[in-house]
Amino acid sequence: YYLELNEAYLTIDTERVDFIFGKKMMRWGTGDGINPMDLINPRDYRDPIASARADARLPILLANGIFMLGPVTFEGVLIPKAEVNEFPLPDSPWEPKGLRDMRRSAESGEIVLSHGEEPDDWFKDAEFAFRVSTVTGGFDLALLYYNGYTDDPVYYRDYLYDGRLQFTPAYPHYQAYGFNFAKGFERITIRGE
Repeated sequence: YYLELNEAYLTIDTERVDFIFGKKMMRWGTGDGINPMDLINPRDYRDPIASARADARLPILLANGIFMLGPVTFEGVLIPKAEVNEFPLPDSPWEPKGLRDMRRSAESGEIVLSHGEEPDDWFKDAEFAFRVSTVTGGFDLALLYYNGYTDDPVYYRDYLYDGRLQFTPAYPHYQAYGFNFAKGFERITIRGE
């Protein structure tokens, strides 16, 4: 048995401003199933069968502010320390084939698979996101921005002095911009992102 604190956060709600501080899972986007802008929380690879559920992300420490200014809502999220996906264990059912092949090649000595550095410095490797949304003419509209790190590593390669390839995982910093909309009709809702 073990005890795990999944989510714990403080919410301060006022008439026009809301703040959330703590460890939380936050959905960022409106798509069903696939949300291209759902970039805030890393994925939970502990249960690959549950990957289609809404809770397939791990909660992280964050600060969230929501400001309602008439018909427009501004929302900002600050993640003081970047969180990335954990490496799957070797030979686990959800280990990607490419990583499995690289690990086997490294075991045989064909290549060198070095340990990368995760972006885990407090405030130096902070991530943040903004969203501006409104409802007009029956449409829910939102512009989104994300500034952070990839959740899954990319592998850089270089040659060692003995001619073997060395692969090093890294988490590049990037920015993402998005737009999403939703329109409800009598019996259906159309969403896009």
